[in-house]
Amino acid sequence: MIAPAGYTMLTATVTTVNTHPIVFSVWQNGSTEYYGVSHDGLHFAIDGSIDLPAYFSTSSVVIANGQIQFYGSEGVGNVNWNFGNEIIDYASAAFPAIPPAVPELSSWVMMLVGFATLVFAAYQRKSKRVAPTLQTAVNP
Repeated sequence: MIAPAGYTMLTATVTTVNTHPIVFSVWQNGSTEYYGVSHDGLHFAIDGSIDLPAYFSTSSVVIANGQIQFYGSEGVGNVNWNFGNEIIDYASAAFPAIPPAVPELSSWVMMLVGFATLVFAAYQRKSKRVAPTLQTAVNP
């Protein structure tokens, strides 16, 4: 996985956008959480920040009915509970508009070079044909 510099992935899920599967992920940089997407599961692009409650720590994400549901925990301060100072919390946001994947420039170049090679090979094959010659028999 190729992560953006300075970001740590907290969680990810797979969803479908315009009939294409994508990996939707939640990243943290400092104390701010961001969402990112990947069309190939390897290269991630950070697309925007997530406005979550203070001290919210995302541990799971679910996408359903056009909503992103963030599940995690939130610190409740210095209380003396037997089970800890964290409570399970939930936040949601509208799913962002994500454009479909566009092939990289290198993919387009390789495709064009491949087509050019096929055309060149067909042209060379056609130009190597030798016109038939008439040979006449010479009687000595």
